[in-house]
Amino acid sequence: MQATSPDATALVAAVSFPGKGGNLVGAEDAVFIALSDSKTVDNKAGPTQVTFGSATWEQEAGDITHSQLRVHMVVLIVTHGFTTYVLAFLATTSSFTAVDTHVFQRTTQSFRFRS
Repeated sequence: MQATSPDATALVAAVSFPGKGGNLVGAEDAVFIALSDSKTVDNKAGPTQVTFGSATWEQEAGDITHSQLRVHMVVLIVTHGFTTYVLAFLATTSSFTAVDTHVFQRTTQSFRFRS
């Protein structure tokens, strides 16, 4: 699932795939590289653990160039049952704080596993 703002300056992406555990931080790194035009990440922070949706997620953040825009990106990953879930939040570096407050935090606050 992917949702992009009308002006294409913010993006929310979610994927899930079968898998039990494994190297979650390595998977986060792969998401950064896959979405980065230059395949590099600047100002990387994490991994840290955050809890929402009754689960503890691994979180990493950093700055990348995506579709020729400089963006700040947060990647969250967790294994729940036999499925791994990845959430990626991207917004231009200048607008990330506002988008985080109005969109991304609401997404994590409302997230629930159905089983």
